[in-house]
Amino acid sequence: MPKDRAAGSNFSSPGDGSQRGSTKHRKWPFWIRSRPFWRRRIAGKKKPKTLKPEALDELLETVSTLERIPPPRRSELGGWILERTWTDRDPRLWAALGRIGARVPAYASVHHVISPMVAERWLDHLLREKWELVSTAPRAAVELARVTDDRARDVSERVRREVEKRLAKLSAKPEWTRAVREHVPVEEADRAAFYGEGLPLGLRLVDA
Repeated sequence: MPKDRAAGSNFSSPGDGSQRGSTKHRKWPFWIRSRPFWRRRIAGKKKPKTLKPEALDELLETVSTLERIPPPRRSELGGWILERTWTDRDPRLWAALGRIGARVPAYASVHHVISPMVAERWLDHLLREKWELVSTAPRAAVELARVTDDRARDVSERVRREVEKRLAKLSAKPEWTRAVREHVPVEEADRAAFYGEGLPLGLRLVDA
């Protein structure tokens, strides 16, 4: 039985001899065991007594960083989180949706990116939110609408323009506005921010 590995296990130290893609399937046991918890919430069933609400939030935050889960499963998770945003303004929800629907993965290969049609549905909902009340909304919108060098991953120009307008209205970072207008390569710091903090000195993210 392979050991569970969180997304952070894709860190490697230069010269450590690790091979790319060696952790590809090691996240599956964690995903399979955690999936029933949030699936119960989708169906409106009673939460397991063994799982506290705050533990579920932490679980979802962790699961949302597992980029090598098949896109249909990640879309399913995102759909549950999106449904929850109707009644819950917790900024962590949109932060998770931004990670799950990001056009440019932090460490996985691009075939793990969810469909742009799904990302557009999430963006349509996000554009109806009051971004000034949801601190993570602008960054989530950028992750979902970012222009890539692959048109198959890009959301429509119409949606990107709407996102750009909202970012301008909030006086968001210029680099965020530019990222939804034209292709801008993702910096190492942006990839590290995927985990909510900078990487320790000497560590780097390994591409799939």
